[in-house]
Amino acid sequence: MGVLSIGTNIWSAQTARLAGEAQQEKRDINALLLSVVNPETGIRGYALTREQRFLEPYTAARETFDTPLSALWTREAQHPNDANSSPIVSSCRAPSA
Repeated sequence: MGVLSIGTNIWSAQTARLAGEAQQEKRDINALLLSVVNPETGIRGYALTREQRFLEPYTAARETFDTPLSALWTREAQHPNDANSSPIVSSCRAPSA
């Protein structure tokens, strides 16, 4: 019975870790999505009105876009054979150095 209990505890710990990683990836993908949608909306507002205030989301996003994308690339590099890799991350490869 002891071996079964140890195996169950290990499985539970691994499941909790994977769930935490999945939640973080979801947050990073949402941040990435917002860093694209918000500037797009601002640019459309600027195109219609020519008011500089509509460019603020675009300017802010240029400074923060790489943060969630880098986090996703790092996570994917740590788990290259993960069958559940995000197609968003896979389609946004890091530029070659």
